[in-house]
Amino acid sequence: MNYLEELVKGIVEYDCDISICGHNINYPRFTIPSCFPKTTIMKQKTALSFLMSDMMIKNYSWGKCYKKKLWKDIQFPENKTYEDVETICKTFMRSHRFYVSNKLLYNYEIRQGSISQQKAAGRNRELKRAYRHQMNIVTKKYPTLKPFGYINLFKADIMHLYDVMTTK
Repeated sequence: MNYLEELVKGIVEYDCDISICGHNINYPRFTIPSCFPKTTIMKQKTALSFLMSDMMIKNYSWGKCYKKKLWKDIQFPENKTYEDVETICKTFMRSHRFYVSNKLLYNYEIRQGSISQQKAAGRNRELKRAYRHQMNIVTKKYPTLKPFGYINLFKADIMHLYDVMTTK
């Protein structure tokens, strides 16, 4: 089964609003796989807890298939970095059932010199802003998920520290 077949199966056969598959992040010298140990159906709160901690379910728009109705009146913001973080959570807030496949079907290639790999002043400040925005959206309905949002804020601080330490 290929990538699109698996994602569509999650929507059609299991009546889910969002279908997610595992992925590989391919660096020039190594690969990091990310997938659930078994295929599962999740409810909204559980899926949001994984999204907000950015573990297993990542804050990327890729690797997912969405019912069209989820995107009504939702657009990616222009001229912002980390636009996926604040946009994807909005579709999750409109979803009730999530199909999460354990199959590694998406490959994301990391290329040195690409825009997403460049260090830029304020990059991590923008990431932290996006995570705060996401946390505000989600915790209005699920206040108990706030600790998961703090995981991402902490991660943004670590990324900032790394950038400071490795910039000459």
